[in-house]
Amino acid sequence: MIFAYWVERYEREAGKNWELFYRRNRDRFFKDRHYLQADAQLSQASLGGGSGVRVLLEAGCGVGNTLFPLLRAMPALLAALAALASKAGRVVAAVGDLTEGSLPPELSGCAADVATLMFVLSAIAPSKFGAALRAVRSGLRPGGAVLLRDYGAGDGACARMEAGREAKRLDASAPWLVRQDGTRAYFFSVEALRELFEREGFETLECAYAHRITANRATGATLSRTFVTARFRRPASDALDAEFSAP
Repeated sequence: MIFAYWVERYEREAGKNWELFYRRNRDRFFKDRHYLQADAQLSQASLGGGSGVRVLLEAGCGVGNTLFPLLRAMPALLAALAALASKAGRVVAAVGDLTEGSLPPELSGCAADVATLMFVLSAIAPSKFGAALRAVRSGLRPGGAVLLRDYGAGDGACARMEAGREAKRLDASAPWLVRQDGTRAYFFSVEALRELFEREGFETLECAYAHRITANRATGATLSRTFVTARFRRPASDALDAEFSAP
């Protein structure tokens, strides 16, 4: 457990710590997420309308590991990005803070068909999950979907980091860790994630665990990983704000 002073300090310095992370690692740390091209929500002809996926809102875009594979696969796609760290990366981009509960002014009126939250929510303090989801919801058209992938409860990486002193718990009653570089990670149960989204007015389409085994080729060591993969929808009955278009 970490003293309250440090919990508050890690929150104040969250943006700075991720900025430093991307300065150190640039685009070498995470791999491109090519598997998203096969996702039914992106590959189908439409999301309940008739025009298909035209506008994508990526919240927490990093260095583009989600966005660029999709832009290559979908030439007509218009993307709007909201990033916490300015060093992170046919696009309307803006630096902002989702935990303030709204999108940056540059993305005002965004009405995306799909929003992605790829390993983003886990980097936010639990007390601000709701505000982040309200920001994302404001950028979706009625009937638009959120695609989420993140760390799941029981992930072997959580136990490994704690055992190796690579991370410490920020809350004794929650799976919320801080790494040595000051970045944080939360490990979600599907029940808690579903409750969180539904409390913020989303409909749950899918919310489940995904399990895989990763192997270190050099040492032969294996690790059991657990992720959450989910789809949520802004109700089609919601009122729509002003139309968003690229400059």
